[in-house]
Amino acid sequence: MTLIWATTMVRSQQQRPHEALSHSLNAMDGSDDENDDALFAPQSQMHSVEQVSPSVSPFISPFKGYADERLSAQSTNANGAAEMTKDSASKLLKNGLRIVNQRERFDTECEAGISAILFHPFRDILFGADESGRVWVWQYAPTHQLELDESSNGSSSNSNAESAAASRSDRQRLNVFDCGKGAKVTSLSMLNAFHDAMLICGADDGTVRVFRNAHLRDAISPVTAFLANGRVKNSARPFLVTEWSEGLGLLLSGGSADTVKVHDIASESYLGCLTTNAMAHTVAMARRPETDVNLVVAGGADNVVRCFDVRASLNAEKCVNEFRCAMSGDLMALTPTQRARSHCYYAASGEEMVLMDLRYSKHSVSRVKFKKAANAFAAHRCAPLYALGSTKQFVHICSTVRMRRQRQQTLVNEICFHDGFLGARIGPVRLAQFHPYKLLLAVGGTNRHLSLYSAAPTKHNKSFF
Repeated sequence: MTLIWATTMVRSQQQRPHEALSHSLNAMDGSDDENDDALFAPQSQMHSVEQVSPSVSPFISPFKGYADERLSAQSTNANGAAEMTKDSASKLLKNGLRIVNQRERFDTECEAGISAILFHPFRDILFGADESGRVWVWQYAPTHQLELDESSNGSSSNSNAESAAASRSDRQRLNVFDCGKGAKVTSLSMLNAFHDAMLICGADDGTVRVFRNAHLRDAISPVTAFLANGRVKNSARPFLVTEWSEGLGLLLSGGSADTVKVHDIASESYLGCLTTNAMAHTVAMARRPETDVNLVVAGGADNVVRCFDVRASLNAEKCVNEFRCAMSGDLMALTPTQRARSHCYYAASGEEMVLMDLRYSKHSVSRVKFKKAANAFAAHRCAPLYALGSTKQFVHICSTVRMRRQRQQTLVNEICFHDGFLGARIGPVRLAQFHPYKLLLAVGGTNRHLSLYSAAPTKHNKSFF
């Protein structure tokens, strides 16, 4: 059975999210977005960098056409997105990015813990995989229903009580299914998020299983399953890392092996592998399709970040560029920054984070030491935030504004276990995942619960919900 992906997803990934917020944060940081790219670009590329101006999606960019005139300026930039003033951006950073509310707390009925987390980008759906090989699908309540709950607590009318009961009924488990006997899911990816959504589940035995309509109750159906990377089974601690390329229709499978396998999903065929002579296990993979659709960035267990071009590196045993992260601790996460049209990525270990530019392999742009050791790292795709989770039952929400100059951890807020009389219950954290467009953070650990946190809805961050 041939898989067909929607081209709408390809076009949306090439557009700039949160244009106004990024522009205002760059102004607060003392540098403009174009000048910042030109600062780290060679002289031969400066002219091309200044001319790049992709279109802006009104769905992805929440600040385009925002109704509140206090947050959106009267003028628009060259791409047509409404710009925020410096004062509004400062208020958003101070009051609107504090992720403090425990929105939901889901039970996986598995005492071994959580192994993978994924948000549906356009629906109020959360996917979670446990250590026993099961995948859970939950629906959480949207923000307007949470406001109904709060209003019903202060009122005794029957209509408010019925609305609150209806909102609570939406917070439910939709599906739970097994991905194979003895297989633990270590990677979750979404295919066709706009239409005919499919869930890609990568297991530690090297197999990949694809399910259609996993977010619909009693409508899930298996599509295909195949061995993506069988070499991961030879490791003492096997795991599989997958990355879906919607622009090329390729599925990349790495993990506890020295190769990254490439499969063509349309023709259901194996194309080859990406590797080097001294390549270690692939801990994380990341891509930025709006910059280069053919570029794949892989972070290895030897703290070396390798850049592969699918056109030139496939079956060639070579990479385009290598970036050696001279950091303390082992690499555990690799994510692109929230800045649009940027070539910068975050590489994080348990003790520090490195901001690197892929065009320059000899030095890093910035380096930030963590105040406390971390076991999980996640960076927001649009907002200037990153989260640090620890098995000591706390999560630090930090800001990336002025990180290049200050080179220190800027704490926005902290989530601790039972902080207050009715505070959040949080277990030992080893997984953290941000929603790609909303101010939502999912946290999983070594216990059976998966927690969902959100920022308090205010006039400054209303567009994130």
